[in-house]
Amino acid sequence: MHDKSASRPEPSGAPTPVQEHCCLPILPQLRVMPDVLHAMIAEAAYYRAQRRGFAPGHEQEDWLAAEQEALL
Repeated sequence: MHDKSASRPEPSGAPTPVQEHCCLPILPQLRVMPDVLHAMIAEAAYYRAQRRGFAPGHEQEDWLAAEQEALL
């Protein structure tokens, strides 16, 4: 019977190529489907309004701020 452990490399502590690149920031070129982006913005605007106690008159401000957050 063949000993499989003999063919395995010893751990050196050096990162593997996957480990080196696993924590790269998300690329700005990533695209989100328009309906998903709209839902994300709507949810963020809702939570902004909730933090203000849903005081009226800030809907557009909440939406625009949520858009800016989503596009960063």
